[in-house]
Amino acid sequence: MTGSPAFSSEGSAELIERALVAAGGVRAGGPPKKDAATGAKRDDGVYGYMHMDAWDLLWSVTAKAALAADLLRPHQMLAIVPGLLAVSRKTTLVRSLRDMFGEAAWGIVPRSFKLPDELDEWGRWVATNPGLDTGLWMLKNNKQRGTGLRLVRTAEAFTACFETVSRPDLPPGVRLYRWYLAQQYIRDPLLIDGRKFGVRVWVLVPDVAPFRIYMHSRGLVLFSSHSYDAEQLSGDGDGDGEAAGPAPGHVTNYAQNENGDVWSLAQLAEHVGEGAFSKLWQGMCRASAAAFAAALPRCAEVMSSVRPPRHSCFQFFGLDFLIDSQFRCNMKTRGSLP
Repeated sequence: MTGSPAFSSEGSAELIERALVAAGGVRAGGPPKKDAATGAKRDDGVYGYMHMDAWDLLWSVTAKAALAADLLRPHQMLAIVPGLLAVSRKTTLVRSLRDMFGEAAWGIVPRSFKLPDELDEWGRWVATNPGLDTGLWMLKNNKQRGTGLRLVRTAEAFTACFETVSRPDLPPGVRLYRWYLAQQYIRDPLLIDGRKFGVRVWVLVPDVAPFRIYMHSRGLVLFSSHSYDAEQLSGDGDGDGEAAGPAPGHVTNYAQNENGDVWSLAQLAEHVGEGAFSKLWQGMCRASAAAFAAALPRCAEVMSSVRPPRHSCFQFFGLDFLIDSQFRCNMKTRGSLP
């Protein structure tokens, strides 16, 4: 068995690569991501879809792996399911849930509006539902690992959402809107020792016919490394020199809290009690099932177009949840790599 793994997280890459090697696999991908001498990141433009004869299993970032989907041979496996971008992308997750469940979608994810397309709809909702507006909104773009975020009050949100950003690949003077999504902020999170936390669970989609999902029972509880202060909104910039991200106490992503505490789900159950934990677990199961059910129409459409060999596609997902003070689960935008 040969494989070509790629991950946004170096730790994830190392764990999966060890498992593949222990199972008899041999790395057959392109050159390593880092220069051996300098440790600097490198991108030689060598991807698995360019070398279809070199591997049996391709585990790569979604955009690159998708290019191999309609080229697969009967013996090859691909670690993505074409069409499940409806789960793994911020805006498509929200849209697919809303299309299938209507207003009930906002019991699965926080109320959200795509920017700039739904700016007018957002403004109308805020104007006509003052009692439902929490007063805070999280603006998001397409960055990962807890970056690309800005937490703003409603009064400031409709100015902040017009921020623009330039990119090296754009013509001079051309700028893009910075924010893709406005999501209502859960301002009453459940706190443990004064700190906010998120729950990460892993889901496997082993095949599409039949379509089933399996959720691992041993998730993680990821704490912010700072105390939660609902009034302190902004922290430092996110590294691009233009936007200040949320204060650290609002962010639970592990990449931003490498010194934060990590609990097992068993520790969380012991802390909150079996009754409360059972409610949380059932809520996460229902939300996960709803997210994938909402993605099924798009998944079926893409699979019928690509038509990969049977039993050739699978995918892991890391799903993140925030828990509010009433023990309600709120699915955050999720990762397509574990």
